[in-house]
Amino acid sequence: MAITFTYDGFQYEVLEDKKNEVALIDASNATGTITIPSEVECNGRKFKVTKISGKRVEYWYQPDDRRRKKECRNEFRGAFQGKDYNSYSGRWTDSSSIIEVIIPNSVTSIENHAFCGCKSLTAITIPNSVTSIGWGAFVGCKALTSINIPNSVTSIWYDAFHSCESLTSITIPNSVTSIGNHTFCDCKSLTSITIPNSVTSIGDSAFCCCESLTSITIPNSVTSIGDGAFSGCESLTSITIPNSVTSIG
Repeated sequence: MAITFTYDGFQYEVLEDKKNEVALIDASNATGTITIPSEVECNGRKFKVTKISGKRVEYWYQPDDRRRKKECRNEFRGAFQGKDYNSYSGRWTDSSSIIEVIIPNSVTSIENHAFCGCKSLTAITIPNSVTSIGWGAFVGCKALTSINIPNSVTSIWYDAFHSCESLTSITIPNSVTSIGNHTFCDCKSLTSITIPNSVTSIGDSAFCCCESLTSITIPNSVTSIGDGAFSGCESLTSITIPNSVTSIG
């Protein structure tokens, strides 16, 4: 069983394969500007914070049929997601009081749903130590206007920036080789996007419903464009597709 402990109000879990490292798994009570520590301590022992993750929690679910009893369920919740589950919307409440997050150089991975639903998050600092951004890591961060992805990042998973409605521009580093399904879907304010020559594939619905996107240039490295990749891009007036592309969904 994994070892967990609380340090300065946040909960951490000791990584089993690296006993001197921990993941931040619960910061749902965070408010304002947050600086995640690079090192934490428990019982006189120091641990390096290398992941921003989450944990499995139990909650009570009310089925649509009110004649049925509430059910106790178990589900994964991101570190900065809210504490309560709304059975009608099927979502966790957002951590609306988080405004800015500074991630230390010790962190190498931002994992699934880490900042999901942080609707008031306006700024986040991602250090060069981070190599991967997990599935739905920033989904629903509606106030986030810009984000700098460092060159250290090699993988951006599905839905990573889904519904970041205020995101106006983003630069994908040369280290990224693929843009996953729904990665920038419903980023309604996104006006421009720079895709580097390292990218070889653009996933399904990757830029779906990016209503403000006016133009995009696809580099010669891309060989496939997934289903509905630019569906609902109402303002898109020009697009350049290179000879390298062999498949358009």
